[in-house]
Amino acid sequence: MLASACLAVLALALPPATPAQTTWTVAADGSGDFLEIQPAIDVAADGDRVVVKAGSYAPFLAEKRLTIVGPEFPGFVPTAQVNGASTVRNTDGFTLAGLVLGSLVLSDIEGTVTIDECRLTAASLAGVNQPTLDAVRVDGLLLSRTTVNGPSGNFGFNPVNAAGRAARVRDGALVVQASTLVGGAGNDPFDCDGASSAGGTALELRFADASIVGSVLRGGNGGVVCCLCACCFDEADGIPLRTLGSRVLFLGGVQLEQSPGDSGLGSLVDATDTELIWSTTNPPSDVVLSGTSSFTATSGGVWLTIPGSDTPGQTRSVRVEAPAGALGLLILGSAAAPGALTGFAPDLWISGGAPLFLVPIVGTGVSSPVLDLTLPTAPTLVGTQFQCQAAFPTVVSPLDGGSGSLSNPAPLVLRF
Repeated sequence: MLASACLAVLALALPPATPAQTTWTVAADGSGDFLEIQPAIDVAADGDRVVVKAGSYAPFLAEKRLTIVGPEFPGFVPTAQVNGASTVRNTDGFTLAGLVLGSLVLSDIEGTVTIDECRLTAASLAGVNQPTLDAVRVDGLLLSRTTVNGPSGNFGFNPVNAAGRAARVRDGALVVQASTLVGGAGNDPFDCDGASSAGGTALELRFADASIVGSVLRGGNGGVVCCLCACCFDEADGIPLRTLGSRVLFLGGVQLEQSPGDSGLGSLVDATDTELIWSTTNPPSDVVLSGTSSFTATSGGVWLTIPGSDTPGQTRSVRVEAPAGALGLLILGSAAAPGALTGFAPDLWISGGAPLFLVPIVGTGVSSPVLDLTLPTAPTLVGTQFQCQAAFPTVVSPLDGGSGSLSNPAPLVLRF
């Protein structure tokens, strides 16, 4: 439970002066600064915000540190629909929030990319065996409250038109928070001469570190196999998680699934030379390990979740789970940047130039501590990220070897 009367607000010194941030508005109906996203990116400077109103837009290429914010909320109407394949590369950070995208490629980013409450539909990749979200050499990717669907195979004769992966991360780090990744559906043959294919993988990791909390990874439906001109069985469903040379930490609320109602063939995890740590209840049994892979199931891990959307003045519930009796702190801040706090691991999110909230909490092991946080209503905060983490220095955790147990960093991106 939360310790009463223990909320301390620490005002930190303002950081050095930085160039003023500019907000650019994109509106397909002509009510903004630009009709398309790309012209706004072209004139924007590092640190600027691009606010995208509802409408349909062409894909974009960005090589600057920007925040692009759309109107996406639960219900998904209206939407800012970015068609085709967009790319972000060669920058030191990026934020996307409230958008619907066809597909997205991230590459060579020395910093953190946040994708919050977006949908990636694979609409631009039908019949193409390419991940809907493809990240390579990205220092840190935070995927929060986002849905990613892999491309489905085309009906027809070409076996290359197989189901695709929802997301692939290579040579980087990933946190998946309150998100759903679904592999594409397998290819069904046009007739008895056509080729079918298995369902697509939800998440593929290659030489990457990942923490997954409160999320669903679901393999795609397997295609139908025809025998003697009758459709008599299904190909294997896609694998929720496939890894090579990686390290994966599963925290609370993770679901690894195969698509319902199909053959169910195939494993839940296929890991090669990978360290898997399941730090929550109900570890999966259908895990295929090869090479130097290991699978460790523990219990009592720490995790944090922030459900819902971000609307001005809305009260949000921040929920933390921890072993019974564990003492720790919940840390809340805006304008977050990596910092250090004495006695804790070195990568807590520490606010610079805005209030930092430190809330003492006690893990109950059953009912989780909850803190209600009211979001500010200032329009100038559109695109601002609020960061939350939990620290339990007495809990030995696979996250940091016992120096202080940290939940995933959970970003809240404000959209008005």
